[in-house]
Amino acid sequence: MPSGMDDIVSVYNFESFASDLQWWVVHLKVHQESKLSRDLRSAEIPYFLPMVDRHRKIKNRKRLTKVPLFPGYLFFGGENEERRAVLQTGRTARIIAVDNQDQLKQELQQVLQAIQSGLKIDPYKNLQTGTLCRIVSGPGMGLIGKVIKRPGKCKVILDVETIGQSITIDVDAEHVQPL
Repeated sequence: MPSGMDDIVSVYNFESFASDLQWWVVHLKVHQESKLSRDLRSAEIPYFLPMVDRHRKIKNRKRLTKVPLFPGYLFFGGENEERRAVLQTGRTARIIAVDNQDQLKQELQQVLQAIQSGLKIDPYKNLQTGTLCRIVSGPGMGLIGKVIKRPGKCKVILDVETIGQSITIDVDAEHVQPL
């Protein structure tokens, strides 16, 4: 039985970012990428959900599955009517209007080209040293601290200000989200 992500497509009703179509960014509620992509496909609304292959351990078996390159985000094209349709799905945290459409289209075109190239792609969170962050998945889920070291694994410092002490933990960047 396929996972929820394996049966979705990264792009739908999409020719290129060269058209005059206005693109929006959807910030989704947790784990809603595949469901919203199916909703948009049913409504015939163009979208782009960058997906990459990852090996995941599922029930003690290693399996190749597709995961969103930018968890929690999906891009769609349309006007206010399509925007309202997306909001009505109940799957969105918010929709972000994009003022610089040319820049967004160019950046998304590059992401699409990179995916189509077959190169290994890894997300890179732009976490600067000193950024306050929350660990959003994995064993440290819910912890809040500051990034003190980057690249590769993030080193996150957790303060116990009451006693003037701190600890550090190593966390994969994919589990950390800036606040």
